[in-house]
Amino acid sequence: MLFGIDESFESALTGPEIQAWLARLEQQQTGFWVLKSSAYEVERRADAFSVRKRSAGRNGPAHPLIRGRLMDGAPTRVAVTITPAYFVLAFCLLFPCILIPALWLSDEMNINGVKRAPELLERVFFSVFVLVLPAFIGYFNVVRPVGAAKKWLIQELRLRPAN
Repeated sequence: MLFGIDESFESALTGPEIQAWLARLEQQQTGFWVLKSSAYEVERRADAFSVRKRSAGRNGPAHPLIRGRLMDGAPTRVAVTITPAYFVLAFCLLFPCILIPALWLSDEMNINGVKRAPELLERVFFSVFVLVLPAFIGYFNVVRPVGAAKKWLIQELRLRPAN
């Protein structure tokens, strides 16, 4: 899975304790006064769950979707799949694909108030800028939250790698 995580863990918690944790998570609210809303989108079934933290704003990170499958046993096994927000990542990749050909194929540009054809070095600089900016946005808003979600889940459910 591209930028996602698909692993199996053992938890110190039992199945009912994990379900109780999910119920507490479902009740958490964010905001203030009358503008409160659920902090997490939680779906739970007897042997599976999915959790996604709701974003506080437009410019915040695109939180990944965490899916888990519970398997009963002496230590409870949890199969975890963490999926990043592929839509945001696709936008970050599509944006340069549209702008770079436009930058390279334009005959004239208005550079420092002068209408002229950009030189090769200027075209390269514009292209690097158009590639690097969405790459940083994609990394910090989509890829990095996947690792943070894994660390959070390991801490909350007291997980350790399955043998």
